[in-house]
Amino acid sequence: MLLRGEGWRGSELFSDREQATIAWAQAVTDMTAKSDETTWKWVRGHFDDRDLMTLTIIIGMWACSNRICEALHLQVEPPGQRIEFQKSDMKD
Repeated sequence: MLLRGEGWRGSELFSDREQATIAWAQAVTDMTAKSDETTWKWVRGHFDDRDLMTLTIIIGMWACSNRICEALHLQVEPPGQRIEFQKSDMKD
């Protein structure tokens, strides 16, 4: 079952912690996390300071890499395929 848009909210496929994580990822990516008190309280109910910091950094780095790849027209891993390295990229 593919969930699009807000389909994850209230879905039995995700625990409350997972839904809070998805909401936080969306807020960080959309740059609304600072003003989104509801999501902040929700995610804080599931993560301590260290885990929230780690989660936020991972989300931010992923969003940054997506923006770079999109801007440079890069397709890092084509749908349905794995990354294939050139022999020249491999170390002996």
